Amino acid sequence: PDAWRRGPWKADETAAGAPADLPSVNETPDGENETAVIVFTSGTGGAAKAVALSHRALLSGLQTMLHITKQLPLRFDHSRSEIALHSGPLFHVGGPQAMLRSIAVGNTLVFPGGRFDPADILALVERHKVTRWTAVPTMIMRVLDHPDIATRDVRSLKSIGMGGAPVGSSLLERLKSGFPNAQPSVAVGYGLTENTGPATTASGADSVNYPGTCGRPLPSVEIRINPRPGLPNGEVLIRAPMQMSGYVGLAETPIDAEGWLHTGDLGKMDEGGRLWITGRSKDMIIRGGENIAPAAVESALLTLPQVAEAAVFGMPHPDLGEEVMAVVALKEPATVEQLQVALRPILASFAVPSRWRLQTEALPTNQTGKIDKPAIAAEARRAGQA
Repeated sequence: PDAWRRGPWKADETAAGAPADLPSVNETPDGENETAVIVFTSGTGGAAKAVALSHRALLSGLQTMLHITKQLPLRFDHSRSEIALHSGPLFHVGGPQAMLRSIAVGNTLVFPGGRFDPADILALVERHKVTRWTAVPTMIMRVLDHPDIATRDVRSLKSIGMGGAPVGSSLLERLKSGFPNAQPSVAVGYGLTENTGPATTASGADSVNYPGTCGRPLPSVEIRINPRPGLPNGEVLIRAPMQMSGYVGLAETPIDAEGWLHTGDLGKMDEGGRLWITGRSKDMIIRGGENIAPAAVESALLTLPQVAEAAVFGMPHPDLGEEVMAVVALKEPATVEQLQVALRPILASFAVPSRWRLQTEALPTNQTGKIDKPAIAAEARRAGQA
């Protein structure tokens, strides 16, 4: 807007002392499609990529976020003052999302002082009376596991948003006791950096009655399941106005000529139009000709009371091609045999892991707070467990 460009501040000055020429987006050719920010993918599926997001993508994503939080299609309700906690890195797509949303609706935005620390999160919720927190499931599980949750006052927290990794029914159940005032306001979503964040959301009744679903497509978002020969489910394709312009420095793009973003995620749609993510196409384990989705095995492991965190991946096998390996962080003592027995009623026999590593320390995470499965798998191979 003209009023924003005019000031009251002064424009940056050049070395000669003259005001710099700062054209608005509307004054440049195809301005809304120019790059506004560059953010990075999490790198859980390989090397992190720099994603260019245009002004149009950011504003479309903001409209989506306002819809999720019920600020649209109605007018903004500035009487609903919120205090939002952002615990992810600002170079991740959630950073611009959180800042733009808070500017638009007039929220207070709270940032931790350093790397993610569950005790610090609980202290910030209590100190600032945080009402909204969005995080990846690993962060939320670690906060729920921290002993301070029994002594900190977290009653102010009314809304929790989760995304970036599968959310199991066991985590939703734990939220009821850990953050009782946030039920049933827990929102689960599915999206990716290349789409400026969320593409679907499930909250309220859907997150409670259909645990594990990612919810329905958001306004302006189209989702299609593209069959993949030899795989149990098809690939999730997304078409939306908030898609990226491309990867910085790379010619490759996952967006086809018709505008469909090929996510690499496998999933299905139910009769109610809800999306279910069942795995990653390139992460699929093929054991003796049987396809096994690591995400399904991880979800099954997380239902066991002894398991805090789990990472599942394929390891080379001379006869079967691949076998299933699980690296598990325990919160209660357990043996491999006990875990295998507990999994047999809920998994196909060929999907029960045959290779294991049990530990008491938390699994390593990357800078976005997600479990760093590529690093865990690489370490397992280096240790001669293949």
